[in-house]
Amino acid sequence: WSTLPRSIFSLFEAVTGGVSWLEILQPLSDVSWGLIALFVVFFIFTYFCLLNVMTAIFCQNAIESATSDKELASLALMSKKLQLSEEMRRIFLDMDKDHTG
Repeated sequence: WSTLPRSIFSLFEAVTGGVSWLEILQPLSDVSWGLIALFVVFFIFTYFCLLNVMTAIFCQNAIESATSDKELASLALMSKKLQLSEEMRRIFLDMDKDHTG
């Protein structure tokens, strides 16, 4: 906690699991209990934000996947309808041997 870059790196290590909370909280407990409370609030806020971002990414991927699945299903249905109409046309032409309609 001696310099600002070291403090930022310590917070980063705490959030990413690189360092135990106890190692980070020990110097803070020597200074003030208020700093410990501030650290806990920071930690909870950071995890809440990270979980929200991860949830949003997963939801967005699921929505995009569902949308593309619907589009593929529509294309397959249209292709099948076209294929069936061509087959029906051939059947009717085969039935109309004398071309009277």
